[in-house]
Amino acid sequence: MKSKTFIVVLFSMAFSFAVQAQQTKFSKVFGRNTDPAEGCAAVQSSDMNYIVAGSRNSKAEALLFKIDQAGTILWEKKFSFPGSWNTSVSRIIPTYDACFISVGNMNDDNMFCMKTNTNGDTLWCKSINLGSQEYANSVIQTTDKGILIAGYSTQDVTPPYYKATLVKLDSSGSLEWTKQVTHGTFATMASAVKQTPDGGFIMIGITQNNNSTGSAILIKLTSGGDVSWAKKMEYPPFTFSEGFDVVNINSGYLCYSHVLEMGAILTKTDFSGNIAWSRFYYSGSFPFNFPYQPAPTLQHTHDGGFAFVTTGYFGNAFKIDSNGFVLWARELRLDVLDMIESADHGFLEFGNGPIWGVKKSGMWGYQIGLIKADSLGYGNDCVFAGSDYSDTCSPGLIPVTATSSGAAATLTSLHPVITNALLTSFTGCIDVTGGIDDQDNHQAGLLVFPNPADASFSIKFNHPDKTGFSRLEIYNILGEKVFQSFDAQMLNRAVKTSVQTEGIYTVCVVCRDKTYSAKFLIRH
Repeated sequence: MKSKTFIVVLFSMAFSFAVQAQQTKFSKVFGRNTDPAEGCAAVQSSDMNYIVAGSRNSKAEALLFKIDQAGTILWEKKFSFPGSWNTSVSRIIPTYDACFISVGNMNDDNMFCMKTNTNGDTLWCKSINLGSQEYANSVIQTTDKGILIAGYSTQDVTPPYYKATLVKLDSSGSLEWTKQVTHGTFATMASAVKQTPDGGFIMIGITQNNNSTGSAILIKLTSGGDVSWAKKMEYPPFTFSEGFDVVNINSGYLCYSHVLEMGAILTKTDFSGNIAWSRFYYSGSFPFNFPYQPAPTLQHTHDGGFAFVTTGYFGNAFKIDSNGFVLWARELRLDVLDMIESADHGFLEFGNGPIWGVKKSGMWGYQIGLIKADSLGYGNDCVFAGSDYSDTCSPGLIPVTATSSGAAATLTSLHPVITNALLTSFTGCIDVTGGIDDQDNHQAGLLVFPNPADASFSIKFNHPDKTGFSRLEIYNILGEKVFQSFDAQMLNRAVKTSVQTEGIYTVCVVCRDKTYSAKFLIRH
């Protein structure tokens, strides 16, 4: 018996070493000089290659392209819809029949859901219209082989102006039910949804607070989309949190959130939403402005641990064990969006470029950056040592009242025009451009001070484009415009904050056809 066990152990070790030895690594950039390309999601196909999804030509067309294990393009397709001027894929997942489901948004108006085969051929495609503006942030295939899409709907008639939205389709894309989930009159948006062992669903996202800041929210739903319970997740002393993803684990859920102070938080709960443990992970990157991009995912890895990225310029990739302790952290030269674990136990990390910061010549337009790393997070290029700092934290999960109601939806069959995406690729890292003496970027020269602001703040904007000043705009964290001025002298005056509640804001200076932006915090 001992000899058999010994043989099994040797075989397992040999297999592990073989997998390690076969792990591929590459760093590639995909795009075009004339028509920008942006990536939002990626998935590994059954033949161990990868499909990347996003948009082309400033989001005029949806984009899918397939690469092999070395990062070489196998096929590339862009999808345009008659009458549509703004189309992008936000998520792609594999299906039980070795095909793929992509969801995204059209014209800042409707969701769409498209099924393609492994060659990128369209099997069916549907637009989803709930009579407002709908955005798809997440999609899963359910145990009945149907499809569940999660996102949000927005309108400006009566509060809540944002409602978390769920759309359930069958395997052929026919509508089964639609639900909108609200938390009183507070704006609520879904970033991710998963099916639970009891056949229901668990949804995570963000909800507005009384003071216009936001908190992560976890909502348990029945199989029909009705609310079982809802808990707002607050992480003192942090003032703002966003719920990004949630996964099922043996004894409950593991929730991935991000806090304003540029860190990630993982919180383990039981199936009733009671906290088991919570850990904070520091990242020097600044997160993107959810919900206007799909949130990063939490990957359940083959060894029982987890992996995730913190998004933004030079974001970090983390690998942790099942108890949340950091195994390694890597900083990525990307505007990081997400990563997935590959079949060889390595990771495909992806994002966009260029990064604004240091002067460099030869910049393209928007680019897609892919880094294939090994199981320790090392790539051929564009990967640096990251901060592995983490610590326990004490969140509060506060029960709140959330309700779901049915919503009328119209599905329309779409017939996309499919053409070659004509992508160009090169080996290396995405471009880094701009700098003190060459600040041709969307952040350069714009400074808000003091930050945080109390009674007032001032704007310093030193850029040649200043002579083409068009307007000054300020948005709150929910994307609502709270201030606008067409007076260029506002760049030389103090702006009072007494009428604004505490929270994170974005100031935008529009000059000619460019927008320069910076985030700042109001704290009274």
